[in-house]
Amino acid sequence: MMKLHYYLGILPLLYFLFLLVLGRAFFAVTKVRMKGMALWYLSPAMGLAVFGFIIGWQNQIGTPIKSFGMETVVVLSLASIGVLIWKKCRVPWKKLTIPVILAVLFLGVAGYPSFRYGTDWVSYLNNDYANYCVGATRLLNHGFFDLPSQEQLLSGDPSHVYWVMHVGFGARPVTDFVLAAFSDVSRISPREAYMPVILMFALLQAWALAGVVSIRSRSQHLAIPAMVFLFLTPLFVLGVYSQLLAQVAGLALMLLAYALLVKPTRDRPWKESLLRLLPCAAAVGGLLWFYPESAPFGLLAAGLVLLWRWAKRPAERRASMTALGIAACITLLLLNINLAMIFKFLLMQATHQGAADVFPYFTGASGWPRLLGWVPFFGKPMWWMPWGALAVALLLLAAPIRKHRIIVPIAVVMVLVALRLYTSHGEFGLFKLAMFAQPVLAVGAAVIWCWPWPSIMKPVLLAGWLAVTLPTTWVYYKFAIGQPGGPCEGPYVTELGFPRKPKDKGACDLINMGPGMEKLVMLHVPHLSTETLPVSFSGMYWGKERFRNAATEFLPYIQPVEKSFQNRYVYWEFPRNPKASKVKYVVEPHPLLSPLNRMYRPVSSKDWFSMDRRDKVVNRLALCPSALPDSENPMGEAMVEHFNGLPAEQDPSATAGEKRGMTGMERHLLFEVINPTEEIWVRISFTRSSIPKGKNQLSRNAVIIGAEETPVGFVGNGSANVIVGPLKPLMVDGRAMIAFDWVDPVFKVADNDKRKLSGWIRDISVLSTEQRRALRPPQLLLLDTPQGLVGNPSLEYSGIAEDSILAKDSWAVFESKPGVRNALRIEGIIPGLPGLDKGNTVTVSLNGVEFRTAEVEPGAFEMLFELPPQETAKPIKVSLSWKNSAILPGADGREASAMLKKLGIITIH
Repeated sequence: MMKLHYYLGILPLLYFLFLLVLGRAFFAVTKVRMKGMALWYLSPAMGLAVFGFIIGWQNQIGTPIKSFGMETVVVLSLASIGVLIWKKCRVPWKKLTIPVILAVLFLGVAGYPSFRYGTDWVSYLNNDYANYCVGATRLLNHGFFDLPSQEQLLSGDPSHVYWVMHVGFGARPVTDFVLAAFSDVSRISPREAYMPVILMFALLQAWALAGVVSIRSRSQHLAIPAMVFLFLTPLFVLGVYSQLLAQVAGLALMLLAYALLVKPTRDRPWKESLLRLLPCAAAVGGLLWFYPESAPFGLLAAGLVLLWRWAKRPAERRASMTALGIAACITLLLLNINLAMIFKFLLMQATHQGAADVFPYFTGASGWPRLLGWVPFFGKPMWWMPWGALAVALLLLAAPIRKHRIIVPIAVVMVLVALRLYTSHGEFGLFKLAMFAQPVLAVGAAVIWCWPWPSIMKPVLLAGWLAVTLPTTWVYYKFAIGQPGGPCEGPYVTELGFPRKPKDKGACDLINMGPGMEKLVMLHVPHLSTETLPVSFSGMYWGKERFRNAATEFLPYIQPVEKSFQNRYVYWEFPRNPKASKVKYVVEPHPLLSPLNRMYRPVSSKDWFSMDRRDKVVNRLALCPSALPDSENPMGEAMVEHFNGLPAEQDPSATAGEKRGMTGMERHLLFEVINPTEEIWVRISFTRSSIPKGKNQLSRNAVIIGAEETPVGFVGNGSANVIVGPLKPLMVDGRAMIAFDWVDPVFKVADNDKRKLSGWIRDISVLSTEQRRALRPPQLLLLDTPQGLVGNPSLEYSGIAEDSILAKDSWAVFESKPGVRNALRIEGIIPGLPGLDKGNTVTVSLNGVEFRTAEVEPGAFEMLFELPPQETAKPIKVSLSWKNSAILPGADGREASAMLKKLGIITIH
């Protein structure tokens, strides 16, 4: 086993050397020339593009990769060495020494778990890992377009289902090609080859960055420092540990394509032959096939450079455009039928990243500066750290502008895209962009390092960089070896050993998540996906022990334990590891961080978070996310997320300058109530007012499910704020659980918003009996502004829209004064719409008993009804039921019976 560990540890270097030789031979054949070491730095990425095309084409004609993978690598290796000898390519051993040593050091440090744990190292064990491994298993054993039979689909081997991903979705399969090929060459499974391959891709990215800065003579001295700073960047390492296989490789190809497009040449563009255009076409084609999401950054940045060059030398414009057109045609030929799948995949990605996109890492208290990499996703740093990270990032982006502008166009494109994503709520895109930006930031750091500092300053700068980056990298490393409480989906699996079972020939070896998994709570009927992340509430459960999710690929191997939850929910039990920490926290963000994100929860802590031990809090809610398949995903892939807070979109009823959030939600929610009191009350602030075309009715059948099923009490249309109770949670294995079922069919928000919602939540919180009693109803409701309705948490009501529109039914609770004459005041307007132009009739009920009926003329009205005397102050539930209604004109389309101005109990004399 120890020998196997070392074998896996050196595999990335062997893969890297193969691609280096292949890429350099390809450059030699196509007669590409560059100054200095640029050609050698870019060769591994060029080799990857060439290798991907060769493997992919063979598999797409119907040949399983296991039939030709080893043979292809052997032939390409021998042919590449022969070309280098034939072309008399000299190897600059002395200049290659430092880059190779840096590569070995990176593999020895970042890839140390490969030496220690061997095939048991599964890093974060996430969905990307499962998808690529299962997809590569399919391509290893089958041709790309081979349609699985019904027997194969029912065999229990999930790899057959991935025909849908490869052919149906066109989901950039070339990374699966490469993983399967190296798996076959190494005589190990795709799962075992995964981490060595992604470590090799990381080396390609670092060398490609060095190649970009080396194509200009004045910047060649930045190559080694840029490589070092990239290796030391936490988000670069996180991309490897998060098993983002296509992204790590795609960024290397993006840098390669950019370098080949902007490289200076002594030859006139019109003299460039088709042979010399082939590397450029292969690089762009490989980029589009491997990772098209990153293509705009390299291609648009190259376009900016070419436009600048043509502005200075107009005579070259026509010839250069002709050469680019020829290269584009070659790219189309290389991609052939895959071009349609690439466009289909990009269209699917663009549709997915709409305005409603939600990404849990972005919801952390630091907002998007945290994504720049100097602040870990997990832990408790100080509030000023994200602002400091933002300032340093801006400095690094600006550093190359004066003398080393080769990387600046990419930085410009990224900044513009970042501003667009931030203003359009593209959280997932911002996270990805932060990872894409790491090579650019590394060049900025290298520029600053190479300034003519006093000799004492360079060690100080390096020490400062290490002090900022190493703690964060260490956090990610600990999670990569299975520490719980972070992004690792299989805590302790690496340490305890990946579970094994007898392998069938050709079967996928991804089996259950093993003894490290914690309890998983799943919703049986609903499915909460990334697009429909529900609820905003005051405080989030945080800690070492969370409800876990598992990719659906593993579920057939997990034995379920079903427990009744009103016949709606299923609980899955995983063996629990005795080392799991019992320390848990509840957290809230610091208010000074709110400009960086959309979390609007003010707290008074001076630290980043207000943190309390779990055993010190009472009646706090913990969302239990679902791991059921997404209904729109025919593969049944589970959405695996970790929530360190929930985002909120801006409440449209908030006043100018006010930050108040609300969150869209689907039909069902499931919570754990942390340390509940004997009896609990649940406050729900909910709205459907903004739903057009008469679909804003509140569900009369909505229920809260605990030990018993309790109606919520919604009536009418628009919004509501109800307090339901007393009730008791359902105890499941010592955990207090409550669920919400809004019953209403979900609706689609907009064409560019994929969410299917039941409405928007302003607040869900749990109150004790004492807190419930302390909430005193108001006496009078003024609806001059929406704040009068939604700004008072003690006002219970249902069926009133924020703009004061009433449908047929509504109610609100007010308090009367004892020992005085009280009267019910109702003031509003009957709109002159068809159906209401002759007035309306209203029936007033008090505490469910009919009190008065009145005829109301069209236009403004005011009614005053004296109430029976009260000996004690007590709440009165005032219900209004209107006989007629009309439809508001235009796109609004809501039902309206009246517009309310004032409602409540006043004292009369």
